[in-house]
Amino acid sequence: MSVERIHVNTDAIKNLANDLNGTNNSIKNGYDNMTRAVLGPLMNSWESPASVHAVNRFDDIRKCYYDNRFIVMENCAKFLRDIVGEGYDFAENNNASLSELFK
Repeated sequence: MSVERIHVNTDAIKNLANDLNGTNNSIKNGYDNMTRAVLGPLMNSWESPASVHAVNRFDDIRKCYYDNRFIVMENCAKFLRDIVGEGYDFAENNNASLSELFK
């Protein structure tokens, strides 16, 4: 019976979590900046019921999809960093300390 070894690179997992957070924030800021850049000047020159509807649609997108997507990605990064990265390190260090007691 062969024993398989599993190697977990917790630094890489923590870096991935940080990358996810960075990308998530970039998407959030990009959407906010884009809507401000496009809708701001547009609303200064477009007055009609359709303009109000257009702005409301952007707000609906933000409320329904944008915030939820951001939270899911934030939670995914937190899970990777806290549970997988730091949790694995903690368990591994704990197990190593306990194994010293049996030497």
